[in-house]
Amino acid sequence: MSKNIEIELKFKLSNTKEVVDFLSQNAEFKYESFQHDVYYNAPNRDFLENEDNISEWLRVRVEKDKAQINYKDWQPRDQSIKTHCIEFETGVESYEQLSLILKALDFKKLIEVKKTRRAWSYLDTEVSLDAVEELGEYLEVEYKGDLTDVEAARVHLHEVVKELGAKTSELDLKGYPFGLLKLKGLTKN
Repeated sequence: MSKNIEIELKFKLSNTKEVVDFLSQNAEFKYESFQHDVYYNAPNRDFLENEDNISEWLRVRVEKDKAQINYKDWQPRDQSIKTHCIEFETGVESYEQLSLILKALDFKKLIEVKKTRRAWSYLDTEVSLDAVEELGEYLEVEYKGDLTDVEAARVHLHEVVKELGAKTSELDLKGYPFGLLKLKGLTKN
């Protein structure tokens, strides 16, 4: 898969302890970290204009003493169920300076997402368990292998979720920022 293509599945998780037990015995632990994500809306278009079909996010992540900026363009754009995204990401020397730049360019802060992430490597995936403040426990499985077909990679991700024994809700199609915006009454529906 291209470095700028991301394929992932995200679900609300109800049996975190069992999944952690499985991963502890069968996967390679990668890291645990606290991530503070700030999402912005662009001045030239509204990322939330069509809440039933959100296709773009601009995120600044602060993790430990590092920051990065990330743009996700979810595909296919004309479908409400997205299969993958085109992703561009780079490190930032100063979060404070970047915040001032975005403010000067009239980017508006949408929402902040704070979470603790624990990640494992398992069968060509990165399995992350996220404890998201105000939203709860989530499972995110991202494809990291060599498949070039998006649908084949998604099938693999679903198989991994089954192997984990994860008890999940329906697939989260809009992500943490939208979940928090909805929780706080900041969406149209």
